[in-house]
Amino acid sequence: MECHYHPDLKAVTTCKICGQPICKQCSISMASGDIWCYSCLKKREEERLKILKKFRIVAIIGVILWILVLFLNIKEHGTGGIIRGLIIGFFVACLPISYFYNSNMMESPEAAKTSVIIKFIVKFILGPFILVKAIKFYKFLEEGGKANERIEKELEEANTKDFCDFFDRDIIYLEDDIKELEKAYDAEKMKLLKDDLRFTKESIEDEKMKKEGENGKIKDEVLKNYSERLEKIIERIKALDKKHPSSISIYDKLPFQKVEKMNQENNINKRKKTKEEEEYIEIKRDLYIENILDMENKIKKLEINYNVQDLKALKNDIEYRNITIENELYKPNNSYGKMDDEVLEIFDERLKNLRERLETLESKYQW
Repeated sequence: MECHYHPDLKAVTTCKICGQPICKQCSISMASGDIWCYSCLKKREEERLKILKKFRIVAIIGVILWILVLFLNIKEHGTGGIIRGLIIGFFVACLPISYFYNSNMMESPEAAKTSVIIKFIVKFILGPFILVKAIKFYKFLEEGGKANERIEKELEEANTKDFCDFFDRDIIYLEDDIKELEKAYDAEKMKLLKDDLRFTKESIEDEKMKKEGENGKIKDEVLKNYSERLEKIIERIKALDKKHPSSISIYDKLPFQKVEKMNQENNINKRKKTKEEEEYIEIKRDLYIENILDMENKIKKLEINYNVQDLKALKNDIEYRNITIENELYKPNNSYGKMDDEVLEIFDERLKNLRERLETLESKYQW
């Protein structure tokens, strides 16, 4: 059974409130011992804040009523009405709080049948006692807020630790790889490095787009540190690209000129990209073009000189690139580094053509 919020992860339990299957990342242990999902915790927090806000408004109304009753008594009886005004005003001030408190409590069937007049008299007489209960309820809600803040902080700490455990290793590998390429350049290794960089860069940038309080939010300072380290790697890649230009000529890239044109046409009405992101997309787009042209050259060679091992390797390469393009197509439009769907469809069409040529080769040499 998959997690309701993370379909790629296995569920370990179900939420006590909504009953949805959830993974370890989404499981939150409450003080009662129950397991809640993050979504239900956020809903409860929103409800708590709404009740607290209404509570404060009702309390202000109560105080205004108290002052009004006191003022009317002083106006009617002079200074002799102060004591009576304070006492009666206090009972009147308790009324809105009593009604508000009871509206947030479960009412018994017997109480529900009681007439409105009797309810009013009971609330007026018992107002001060209900006020004490209401104050306790208010304090309980405030304590609940502190508990929720603590839970969210613990979640952020846990998410950040898991995130760091994964991406620390990735970035160290990227730093080591670029260092090796600076010592001894290899075009194939550079393509692999760019592929690995693409996944890490986009994962971190997508994390930065998460809002405060969103499930899985990573500490901003951690993401900033990773972004800065990746930017340094990208700058070193650009320097190596200038020093070792691609073997693919500008004429080979001519069929992809439509890509650049479509990119410009479709940027309207979409999230405005930074200069840094545009440069990153250009690196990624060139990598995709280079990979596709490289695979097309390989299949030409196979059509002339068939080899089973080379065919299997090319087949795996095409499948990997196909998954990469499909993942890009399914990404939300505002994701970091996302190219326009029309652009990705051009790459998808070229890959489709490659798969068809591969199938033709396989059927031709099938025993």
